[in-house]
Amino acid sequence: MSASYAYNSKQIAEFYSRLIQAVPSLPSDVMQVWIENPKAFARAIEQALSEPSFKSFPTWKTVTVGLLKDQKAAFQALRDAGINRYQFNGFANELFVFKKSKSMFNLVQVTLKDLGLKTSSTTDLFSRAEQNGLSLCPPEVAFQLWLQYPTLLAKGEKVLIATDLIVDVYGQEFLFKLANIHDDRMVMAHHTSLEQSWDNTSHWVFVRS
Repeated sequence: MSASYAYNSKQIAEFYSRLIQAVPSLPSDVMQVWIENPKAFARAIEQALSEPSFKSFPTWKTVTVGLLKDQKAAFQALRDAGINRYQFNGFANELFVFKKSKSMFNLVQVTLKDLGLKTSSTTDLFSRAEQNGLSLCPPEVAFQLWLQYPTLLAKGEKVLIATDLIVDVYGQEFLFKLANIHDDRMVMAHHTSLEQSWDNTSHWVFVRS
């Protein structure tokens, strides 16, 4: 490689750990070919890893989850903070899965244009985000963003929280939307589907993997 790089032992150890986790299971005959051709193996690894194919997005916010035990506690925390919830009628407590231990997540806010898209279905949007080093948020992120950042959104701003679609007791799928409507801070249930088409006007929150 022509560029000069500064390494440290911790970085090297973490890189090798990630590499081992990412390597797929290979047939023994394929592994043997690489074993017998170490130079070709080294070239293949260098070519595959020399330049990331995804964009690097800056961290927008960092949140800690694992602070709420269930949906009831989450809704109470929102009420205590003066944050309204909307369109959550008929939601059963078991629909929301909360982490049992504390975890910290770096979040990014992106549009379709940031991901190289003009329009996209939910499925294709999530797939393109993954290709760019992003992943879906735990559902608790939707609550913790407002709780940990009371001035998160200016008046008129809205963001969609990218999570696995949650199905309510009526079989309807939804995502979380955070909004500031006339200085009224809200967590909303935004009904959608994997096939829904989106355009570049929507702002999305993902985890920076």
